[in-house]
Amino acid sequence: MEWEQHAGTDVGGKIIQFMMEREYIPVMPLQRLVRLQAENRTTWPNDIMRIKNPNKVS
Repeated sequence: MEWEQHAGTDVGGKIIQFMMEREYIPVMPLQRLVRLQAENRTTWPNDIMRIKNPNKVS
């Protein structure tokens, strides 16, 4: 996904909300243990990925 296009927009906030509601958390691809904080989304790197929250079991 071209995150940099949406990082500071309302659409970016909706994407984050949608993914968090489904228990997906944003991380850096090469550092999956480093969780990216939603409130800092404008400073996220261009390459991010989302993983299912390992602390939640559906």
